[in-house]
Order: sequence, then structure tokens, then C-alpha cells
Amino acid sequence: MLSAIPGLRWNITSPSEWSHSSERRDKLIQPYLITAKKGEVRQHSFTHEGEEFIYMISGTMNYKVGATEILLQPGDTIYFNSLEEHLLSPLSDEVTYIAVFSQKSLGS
Repeated sequence: MLSAIPGLRWNITSPSEWSHSSERRDKLIQPYLITAKKGEVRQHSFTHEGEEFIYMISGTMNYKVGATEILLQPGDTIYFNSLEEHLLSPLSDEVTYIAVFSQKSLGS
């Protein structure tokens, strides 16, 4: 569904619990546990089809969606149409968050 982004480590959350989801056809969402390190994430905005939900676990980062920049800390969430350009910038040495991607936006 997503191409590799330099500086991010992508893992399907809890493989023992989600292993059946990779085999499932016509799924609507895919959860990932993502770790990003400050200075290793290539700074460029990106877009993709669908919607995105992010839940911050640890660290602090700026997340820009369109013209809006949001400071995210542990426990914070955001939800947006991922066709809008978005960009993450870790502020702490390392950030970890759960990202849930949908294949399509509602109404598609």
C-alpha cells in the first residue's frame, strides 16, 4: 500500500495479533507501528489515497497537513484525508506512533 520512506521503520502492529490481516482481501484499513528518528527522516511532503489516523506513543513531532502544523506529543491523535500533502518532523531524538491507513476516503 505504501512505499518506503527514508528514516522510518514500519511494522504491522503486533504481528501475532494482526497476521491474518495481511492475508485478508478487500480490507479497508492497515495499522502500522512507526518509529522515526530525528535527522534520519527525509524532509519532503507526501500524499496517498485514503485517510490516515495517527496516535502518538512516545516522543514529540511536528506534523504538517496542508497549511496546518500540529505539535504532537504522547496521547495526541490526528485524523485527515491523506490526499492532502503531509510531512512529519521529529523534534525529539526518536518518536513512535501508530498510523492507521485506509485504502479509500469515505464516499469514494
